Amino acid sequence: MNAASTGSARVLVLIRGNGFGHAARMRRVLTAINRQAPWLNFTIAAGGDAGSYLRQCDDTFMDLRWPDEADHDWFARNRVRRLIAANSDSACAVIVDELAYVPAIAVRNGLPTVYFACNMLGSRYSGYLSSVAKSHLLRLVVPDWRQFHDGPVDDRVSYVGPIVAAEECSLPPDRTGDEPGQGGVLVAVGGEHPTKVAIRDQMVTDAVRVAMNADVLGVNPVIRVLGQLSRSERRFIPRQLSARVSELPFTPDVAPLYSSASLVLAYGGASACEGIASGRPTVVYSPSGHPYDKARADWFISNNYGLSPDWLRQHISDRATLSFGTQFGNSQPPWCNLSRLAGLIIEHIHRKGSHDGYVPSASESPRDVRE
Repeated sequence: MNAASTGSARVLVLIRGNGFGHAARMRRVLTAINRQAPWLNFTIAAGGDAGSYLRQCDDTFMDLRWPDEADHDWFARNRVRRLIAANSDSACAVIVDELAYVPAIAVRNGLPTVYFACNMLGSRYSGYLSSVAKSHLLRLVVPDWRQFHDGPVDDRVSYVGPIVAAEECSLPPDRTGDEPGQGGVLVAVGGEHPTKVAIRDQMVTDAVRVAMNADVLGVNPVIRVLGQLSRSERRFIPRQLSARVSELPFTPDVAPLYSSASLVLAYGGASACEGIASGRPTVVYSPSGHPYDKARADWFISNNYGLSPDWLRQHISDRATLSFGTQFGNSQPPWCNLSRLAGLIIEHIHRKGSHDGYVPSASESPRDVRE
């Protein structure tokens, strides 16, 4: 979908720029909304990696031009405050992904607001929400399963399940030229982050060991890295294997890459969801610094949706052919029902002019929570 839809009622959409996942999942949500409410027009504002993603999709958006690590600083907040104030009369609602200071600004301007938050209570930014917690103009959406969170049980908080960002992960490969299972090892390293350094090193090391033993393990000895490796990560790749390793530039069209892989090695967040949704055997790496991603990764493994790194390493050590069984692709976790989520959001958008009368005053503006 082109993010600038042709409807008459305008919704302002703000997306956090840290990584591609926020923009990817929001684009799927907006597509689902547009199918049910084609009269809605989306004006998207984003910066950083989110802007790069939307640019690759040829979507029209307002480039906020902030670096990823600065999307919560004073300058970013002040710019968004002016943006929302300037659009408060013409917009009918605000949808925001992970920019925690936006709900208070939008609600104070009388706009129904849908806030997507992966880590609502544990986030260092949660203090921003305190001033609007009582307002029925605010709807909170957690794109995860309720069991992994200690958040409130409230009719304004919806735990909708993970949103698989890649559209139709199980599409047959149409760009790689490979049949399913012939694309080698796909390493979905995710974005660089201080808490992911050890995990990324482990993923690259395991991929190399699989490729070096590919004839015994029964996989294609090719490694595709979905993302960019750092210089330190490249040192794990031996010279004799370097010609078989390719780093794929960012593309929103990842479905063929997943569906053609012999084996997927994925970080336990959005990439693991995409690998599992593709139906390909997916080794899920648990990130210790992200408790919700770790809990979800462990759940995938314990319920046989994903494979553990220890399982893979044992097969490599034993030089045993990888046997995945028949469970992959035959059953799927209960992913987010996008049609149902779109209906929930459309219903909330109708609240403008019919809310419960509570709009926080300027004196209740959110406190300054810094990184």
